[in-house]
Amino acid sequence: LRQVLERDRTCAELAARCISLSRNLVSDAITFLLLAATHLTQTDNLPSLEVVVLWQSLPASGNPLPSRADPQLQKSMQDAWSTLIGSLITSLLGLRWTFHLFAGAGTDQELKALANDGSGTPGTGGTGTSGAKDTLGQIQRVREEFTAGHFKVSGLAGPFREPQQQETRENLLVAVECLYDLLYLLGEVLLHFHRISDSLGDYGMIRVSL
Repeated sequence: LRQVLERDRTCAELAARCISLSRNLVSDAITFLLLAATHLTQTDNLPSLEVVVLWQSLPASGNPLPSRADPQLQKSMQDAWSTLIGSLITSLLGLRWTFHLFAGAGTDQELKALANDGSGTPGTGGTGTSGAKDTLGQIQRVREEFTAGHFKVSGLAGPFREPQQQETRENLLVAVECLYDLLYLLGEVLLHFHRISDSLGDYGMIRVSL
């Protein structure tokens, strides 16, 4: 039975399908957060709002793959990323989990190069834990700015700055927190299970889940 389960790849196929759907979900959620309640028209200059394109437009300090940065896109999005909403999206895009979920072929070599030249790896300071804490801290800072009524550099569109929209603003931050949790589950946990099932078959997935 063990030999049969080791050859069976049903779990790996299901996990791969989940990962594919998860990428679409996360990408759409980031697009929604970036556009729904904001006035960030700079996004009109981007060829796409897919995660890999947004990475190219991130400022150098928060770019997980500096070698793929596009100076023209960075210049177009500079003002957008400097807003409070923009800073939240930048934090999410810079997480190690996001990198694991969306990075394509050839990134292992780039990560090694970053580590060798001291640039670090995705997740502020080269550690996923540090990047995660920074993201949570940034969410709290934005929440405090919204509570204090500081909207000048918020990135929010006019109607969402009104006092009666406090609940809407809080819901926006809760959505960011939910996406943060989702990125951990998908980019860390699910990918780990997929690697195990891909190498050890259904037997590996069953053993890990026990």
